[in-house]
Amino acid sequence: MRTWFVKNKSAVYIYSAASVFLIFLLPFNYNIDDSAVDFWVIGDTPYNKSAEITLSRYLNAVPKEVKFVIHVGDIKPSLDTSCAANTYKSVSSLLKTSSVPVFITLGDNEYNDCARPKEAFANWKSNFHLFDKNWDHDIQINYQPDREENISFLSDGVLFVGVNLVGGKIHDPQEWADRSKDALVWVKSNFARFGDNVPNAVVFGHAFPDKSRYGSFQKGFVEVAQYFKKPVLYLQGDNHKWQLDRPFSDAANITRITIRQTGVDQNSDPLHVSVSRNTNYPFTYKNSPFSFDTSLLVGP
Repeated sequence: MRTWFVKNKSAVYIYSAASVFLIFLLPFNYNIDDSAVDFWVIGDTPYNKSAEITLSRYLNAVPKEVKFVIHVGDIKPSLDTSCAANTYKSVSSLLKTSSVPVFITLGDNEYNDCARPKEAFANWKSNFHLFDKNWDHDIQINYQPDREENISFLSDGVLFVGVNLVGGKIHDPQEWADRSKDALVWVKSNFARFGDNVPNAVVFGHAFPDKSRYGSFQKGFVEVAQYFKKPVLYLQGDNHKWQLDRPFSDAANITRITIRQTGVDQNSDPLHVSVSRNTNYPFTYKNSPFSFDTSLLVGP
């Protein structure tokens, strides 16, 4: 029986070959060479003034090794269904204070859960469309024609694909079907274009592509991963609670991380991810890059 030893801050976990969790992703204190690219993942923030202050402090303390930040959606609480234009503008202005580019995907709180989804999406596009262009950077970004919130790019040889997969209620079945179809086309086209030349890939969206809402996307995504064979990391928000698992039994190379809601306590710092060319353990993470400085979470 083959086993894998996974180190954590307080323990060593052993997984057998029969385990669902064939781990490709390890905490930062596991010593691995060949680090290729470091980035932060944040999401489900800022929901209030306190969260804005905390997020501002994070963005003003991005480590020098972090190349960019990914926001996986939900920039406001779901109870605020008015989705006023000034909310989008305020968060956009805050994210622009980051010293590194921010890539953001749409969340249900600022779109389909709003009282007027079309108006809400227009507000989002007015403030976050081609958002990375607010920074002077050398990453070549690809935008899906007619759905430019879906992006892709290569960073240090790693493929990144961002797709519009929101959670929440299905406000318009046809819109959900069209958006899901476009997301799958985008994933397939990028893996077809770059897959042979990259050691691994990162896909990010707001929510998990479950069968009830995204059945066709899930099926296609699994098929892409099966053909790709190499490790894939899927990053999401939406649920607000930490989750690390292998959600697809027929695509064991997909690892899923659901991040904690960013900045709500001392255990919800931005997730620091490093992607390596190491074929056994390409993804490493650190949950609390600011655990040494709890004052960061304290308001004025």
